[in-house]
Amino acid sequence: MQILSRFIVVVGACFFLSHELTAQQKESPAYVFSYFKGNGEDGLHLAYSSDGLNWSSLKKDSSFLKPTVAKDKLMRDPCIIRGKDGLFHMVWTVSWKDRGIGYASSKDLIHWSEQVFVPVMEKEPTAKNCWAPEIFYDDAKKEYLIYLATTIPGRFPETENLGDNNHRIYYVTTKDFKSFSDTKLLYDQGFNVIDATIQKAGKQYVMILKDETLKPVQKNLRVAFSNQASGGYGKPSAPITGNYWAEGPTALKIGNEWVVYFDKYRDHKYGAVKSKDLINWTDISDSVHFPKGLRHGTVLAISQAELELLKKEEAKLDADPAWASKVGANLTGLKKNNYWVNDYGAKADSNFLSTSSIQKAIDACAQKGGGVVAFKPGVYQTGSIFLKTGVTLNIDNNVLILGSTDFKDYPEIDTRIAGIEMKWPAALINIIGQKNAQITGKGIVNARGKFCWDKYWAMRKEYEPKGLRWIVDYDAKRVRTILVQNSENIAVSNITLKNAGFWTVQLLYSTKITVDGIVVKNNEDGKGPSTDGIDVDSSTWVLIQNCDIDCNDDDFCLKSGRDWDGLRVNKPTEYVVIQNCIARKGGGLLTLGSETSGSIRHVLAKNLQGFGTGNGLHIKSAVTRGGIVEDIWFKDIQLDSVGNVFQFNMNWNPSYSYSALPAGYDPATVPAHWKTLLQKNEPASLGIPVFRDIHVSNVVAKHSRKFVTATGLKESALSGFYFDKLQIEVATAGEIRFAGNWIMSNLKMVAADKKPILVENAQNMKLE
Repeated sequence: MQILSRFIVVVGACFFLSHELTAQQKESPAYVFSYFKGNGEDGLHLAYSSDGLNWSSLKKDSSFLKPTVAKDKLMRDPCIIRGKDGLFHMVWTVSWKDRGIGYASSKDLIHWSEQVFVPVMEKEPTAKNCWAPEIFYDDAKKEYLIYLATTIPGRFPETENLGDNNHRIYYVTTKDFKSFSDTKLLYDQGFNVIDATIQKAGKQYVMILKDETLKPVQKNLRVAFSNQASGGYGKPSAPITGNYWAEGPTALKIGNEWVVYFDKYRDHKYGAVKSKDLINWTDISDSVHFPKGLRHGTVLAISQAELELLKKEEAKLDADPAWASKVGANLTGLKKNNYWVNDYGAKADSNFLSTSSIQKAIDACAQKGGGVVAFKPGVYQTGSIFLKTGVTLNIDNNVLILGSTDFKDYPEIDTRIAGIEMKWPAALINIIGQKNAQITGKGIVNARGKFCWDKYWAMRKEYEPKGLRWIVDYDAKRVRTILVQNSENIAVSNITLKNAGFWTVQLLYSTKITVDGIVVKNNEDGKGPSTDGIDVDSSTWVLIQNCDIDCNDDDFCLKSGRDWDGLRVNKPTEYVVIQNCIARKGGGLLTLGSETSGSIRHVLAKNLQGFGTGNGLHIKSAVTRGGIVEDIWFKDIQLDSVGNVFQFNMNWNPSYSYSALPAGYDPATVPAHWKTLLQKNEPASLGIPVFRDIHVSNVVAKHSRKFVTATGLKESALSGFYFDKLQIEVATAGEIRFAGNWIMSNLKMVAADKKPILVENAQNMKLE
């Protein structure tokens, strides 16, 4: 493995069995090149060509298949052949150090089988790796040959001390990709070799291989021949590549000429050589053109019809994902008979506390199978109330609900707040453990949250000098306005919510939820801290639409748990659509995190407007959070006077994000929620978050401060970010650090300071 610490090496690439077209075929073939980008985190990429020289990426250079197997979950060196069964069979490198490889199959290169880990070197416990696996179908033996490069310490001592370890090519055979032969040595001619590919040429088999010798340096491609696929390859030819370091060969026969493509990996570009006889070679590197950032891949001939299907995948990037039509509540069987709270003792008197009377009306309605709990015109004061299954709480346009300003009117319940489970005051309006219920009407709920804001700022002033900034948000115990928890098929629509004491609407551990047409005005009585608009917290199949949010923190925010406790609960937020909404003041139009522990994925946000928000799209986490943020779609967005158009941060707000007990406190006697926040992940690597597969399109931003602030981690780059059709007017472009596989197309940016985007510690960045 020493060579990996010296050079940027991506081992292996494979080579596809070429399907030569017969004279009877009427159409010319198309060619597809499979490859990976970065370190292989985002999976399989495909490019196509009609002449084998000029290659264009498919699906806007985004992934066709994301890796799911092995610890590292990588998909490097993807090798695909078309099998005798008509399926496409693919193998790939899953990590730098694993003793197995990945396998999957497909009918069309689009829809893939379940991925399988194949432990090809499991009987070699000291084997260091399994690199660049490839497949070849052996017609003579009617079986598939899977071969790969492996280093086994001590196995070939004559080359082990030359700085190259002792790479050799090994193989297994299979007929069904379910059972495999024992692993055997395929090629050893006394030198280190990686990246071998096999092709049948007439009655012979040709292996094109990389000579990995470092002393004296070779790093070139050579050719060896055999009379059988599974062994007997002789001494290699002289180098067929030039005075550059070449690796990752893959071959294609076009007409009567063989073309071998390879990575000039120190030059960060692809090259090619061609030959009619596999002996005399001509360098045609200046004639081939590949997508930027392409890493080792393989080439395959397919039909024009198959290519057309692949091309259609790009159009799907602009369409809504198929799951988007399935989100939201499906309320059925709700009754319309009224239960007036006034009949149960409630008074339209702002000085009278009507909590118990409103609850009696709700309970009576639920006991009789449901209906509508309504208010005569007027102003009502209440503390926490709890909706039940089958109940519609209707707050009409001539009704004003005032929240009590006394904490004793909000009993503590078991819930989750800011990512951890703990005791916390119930919300003003609660739906907990219920089905088929809704809050509706065009009236107003004013939570009068200033009593919570004042408490928070007083505690913050007391806590910060003691080194307790990290816990003050949890000790303050402020009141949410609406809580939907552990519930299903719930709707909140049309009402106006003002001056939340804490978060305005929290959807927690719930599914099939609709929030439609609500208005949030949290800045009327001052700027309350943490007055998020709508928080989707470890919930699924959520539809949020036609909402207008003005708050003093994140406007639309998705969360899934914090640190050790969030990883313990491990509930994702997924399948969420946010559309046709406006955000005015606030921390972010759309914010994902910082609570990411349970993962956030499958999110579509479209047709949104942001005026004066801190961020347009904000993804944030911390190195103790963990979780994966992926498959996010942010499109058709209008932004005016925002702080950052895009902010992506894996080490967000350290003074809040990281918990440490100051001297003088006994960890055994602190409150239970303190202990929860102080609990460390073991191993600590569980806390490293992942941001990947982010799609942004059709964004217009004007009068804004910065285009992008993006900071990943050395251990976890911001990977697979795709931007298209951006019109940006900002003071400064910003910076991107620790990132990989970014593509910006159709970017029109005017930065007042005329400075370009600062890019550091990043790979495969196409920003234009």
